Order: sequence, then structure tokens, then C-alpha cells
Amino acid sequence: MNTGKLSPMQKWILLRTAEKPDGSSHNENSLLTARVMREFYLMPLKDRNEIAYSGQNFSMQAIGKGMYASRASAISKAFARLEARGLVIRWSGIARWSGVSLTPEGESAARHLRLADAKECTSVAATRKEKVPNE
Repeated sequence: MNTGKLSPMQKWILLRTAEKPDGSSHNENSLLTARVMREFYLMPLKDRNEIAYSGQNFSMQAIGKGMYASRASAISKAFARLEARGLVIRWSGIARWSGVSLTPEGESAARHLRLADAKECTSVAATRKEKVPNE
């Protein structure tokens, strides 16, 4: 599977969605847009103890409406591109929340990305080991 043309955000979405369910009732491999906002962009919530389900949970004063809109647009485009590749299914609810679930192809792509990351980490570790002088 060729995942080389995925953006860093698209790769993150696939890996994060495959990694851990977000507690929704849709699919065990699902991810909410608000979680991407919170974890990928590190956007602050109004209340630190709150769980981000929609944009209503974010502090617009701290973020700025323009920044929020820009990031929401980037996430929406990433979801759409992943859906066009057949890697996710997009969904939304009436309470202004949305997200994605992995398709079988998306699960395969996430496994491929994890293997590629593991190989890269092993390669970097081996290179670093070669450069460290013996004591």
C-alpha cells in the first residue's frame, strides 16, 4: 500500500484512529474532529476537565476565530482526502460534531504506517548507536 503521499496530518489521523477508540458509538476505530483539534493542534479547551466533542468546547478567546476556522478547514479537507482514497468514512451528528471511522483499507494503511515508523525508528537507533563512542 502506498501511503507516501499522505500529509503528516493524514498519517496522524490514520494512526490515531487505529490506536484508540474515542468512546463514540459509531465504531471502535473512530476519531472526532474535536479530538484532532485538541491533540494534533493542542488547542485549549474552555474547561480543562471537559471532553472535546465539538467546537463549542474550545476557548475561542484563547484560539481566535480565524485560527479555529483555519484549523477546522484543514481537518475537514484531510478527512475528505482520506475518504476519497477509501481509507475512512466521514460522519456527523446534529450537535455540531463530526469525525471519521477507518475502513478496512484504512486499517491496513495504519498498520503499514506503524511498520514503516518502526523500521525508521530502528534505523535511526542503529545510526545513533554507530555514532556513540564506546566507553
